[in-house]
Amino acid sequence: MSWEIAAVTQFAGGFMQASALRQQGAAEAAAHNYNSLLRERNADALEIEADAIKFANEWAIADFFDDFEELNKATSQAFRGNGWIAEGGTPLKVAMANAAEADEERVKMDFETASKISATRERAVNERMKAQLDNMYGRLAIRRRRTQAGQALFASAGKAYNIYRTA
Repeated sequence: MSWEIAAVTQFAGGFMQASALRQQGAAEAAAHNYNSLLRERNADALEIEADAIKFANEWAIADFFDDFEELNKATSQAFRGNGWIAEGGTPLKVAMANAAEADEERVKMDFETASKISATRERAVNERMKAQLDNMYGRLAIRRRRTQAGQALFASAGKAYNIYRTA
């Protein structure tokens, strides 16, 4: 085989390797970008979930206070049925205790909901940060494969030169 054919073959091999490396970088970037889109979608879903948690809490509090109002009416009716005045003495103390417990329950419900919302929103933030990392990894994959492609071209050029020089 003549040195010209060997040198051209060496160059062709280098170009093919460089082309394959660039395609591999593009494929890696596409995979990272796809993952990024999925993570963004997950973050959006978590934001919606946080809003749903807030709405559910507001609904639960409204239901709780509807039930509390029914309890107050029933308690007041029971005291009146026994001939007690519901606006003073023991009936008033019972009503005040019930109101204090209802307020305490609302604070507890609000705290638990705020904690759940915060945790859900934090998960959304983490998903967005992971999406940004995936985008960065995609860009890095392209750069890395371009660099490797350049190295492959220079290596094949060097080998082709050595073939020429030794011929």
